[in-house]
Amino acid sequence: MMTACIPPASTLAGYIDESIHTGARLYVIGLVVADPGIADDVRRHVSALVPSARPPHWAMEDEPTRAALIKEIGAIPVEAHVYGCRFERPKRKEAARARP
Repeated sequence: MMTACIPPASTLAGYIDESIHTGARLYVIGLVVADPGIADDVRRHVSALVPSARPPHWAMEDEPTRAALIKEIGAIPVEAHVYGCRFERPKRKEAARARP
């Protein structure tokens, strides 16, 4: 008889985002592990740095806003990891996602 493997309970949450940089032929995944209790404060602080009503998006920000975002995000108590994989041709960018 098989027993189920139950992972240990955790008070942390994981947040993942991906980015494809076709010019650099680079596929990137970012993972942040943090206490979900700080999420609302982080959103409020980061959104206050963007000079518009829209949510912040790196590609749409000017250099001073990017610098402010880096400083603010760097002060957040989280564990972050970034993984990257190069691809040869733009049509192969999705294949980079499947690489170990």
